[in-house]
Amino acid sequence: MFSIVKQFFDFFSYFFFFYSNFASFLSIYAFFRKINHFSFFLANVFVTKFVIFW
Repeated sequence: MFSIVKQFFDFFSYFFFFYSNFASFLSIYAFFRKINHFSFFLANVFVTKFVIFW
């Protein structure tokens, strides 16, 4: 019983960690988008590499 609860909390903490990182990543991505087109291109390249890496 305890291991099930621990697994659930591990999953929840991992999900929260991933979600917070993803939210900050999205805000950084939007910030780069606002600067200029070249930064947007760099962000696109980074996103593509990030997705391929996953």
